[in-house]
This record gives sequence, structure tokens and C-alpha cells, in this order.
Amino acid sequence: PLASSILCDLGATVIKVEPPAGDPSRKLASGLFARINRGKLSLVLDLKSDDDCRAAQRLAREVDVVLETFRPGVADRLGVGYGTLSALNERLVYCSLSGFGASGPLSGHAGHDLSYLALAGAMALPGRWGEAPQRSGLPVADLMAGMLGVQAIGGALYEGRAAGRGRGLDGSL
Repeated sequence: PLASSILCDLGATVIKVEPPAGDPSRKLASGLFARINRGKLSLVLDLKSDDDCRAAQRLAREVDVVLETFRPGVADRLGVGYGTLSALNERLVYCSLSGFGASGPLSGHAGHDLSYLALAGAMALPGRWGEAPQRSGLPVADLMAGMLGVQAIGGALYEGRAAGRGRGLDGSL
């Protein structure tokens, strides 16, 4: 959500695709959904429906960037993975941000900000030596992934303008 918010702040037209039941984050803390989705357009698509999947594929022909946050393999199963969409739009920059990335020993595991920080040893940073680990009050991994995702997208767009082709990007939180 942060990456697409930053892109929106930078002037991009951002179309947020939501499932028919709506984004579950609509039920989070008061005003959080509105703040992180300010300026975005919203489109409801059931990507498990063939018609809606084809609508997403038609949209991908016209856009510069697709940003998705599914677990590895889910976008491919839904028909909106990099291979499918880049075949429809060779200039497409496709950025996938997932917990542990698309490859590696933890790629199939679910994760949350707390687990990423613990695995990185960052839980010791907000505390004091000799005391129990403490978590940050901010979702550090989520925020950093969003900011670094925007940088990677910007670099890929710049490269793509000169090369005439897009790129698939895989980032982990």
C-alpha cells in the first residue's frame, strides 16, 4: 500500500484492484485505509472469475506498472503473473513484493513485519542490551519494502524508456 501511495503522490494514476468483498484493511484503525489509499482509483475485480481476469489482462495492456503483493505463485495461478502480463505489454514494469520473495528457502512461508524484524536481528535495536527484545512501534519492513519498491520501479521505468522493454521485479519485505 505504501509503494502505490508514493507513486500516487509522485503523480501516477494508481488503480487499486480490490476483491468483491473489498480490501480487508478497510476495517483497520479509523482513517488508516483512507490515508494509505488517498488519491487512488478503485476497481473491483474477482480475479478468480475468467471475465474479471480478462478485464485485468486488458488493463495491463495499457498501464506502465503493475504492483502486486500476493504470495509467490498466486498471481500466476490467477492469470495475472509477470509472464502472462508482460507477453501482453512488453514495456510493462511488474513489481512483486512478498514476504520472503519469490525464491529462496523461506519464499513459501507467510510472514509479518514482526517475523521479518526478528529474523533480521532487528528486534534487539529498540531495546537495551541484556533485556528482552522489543518490537518497533512502526511496521519497519513494510515501510522499507514500499519505499525500496518505488525506487526499483523508478529505475526500471527509466531503463525501460531507453531499452523499449519492461522488467519483472521481485522484492521481499
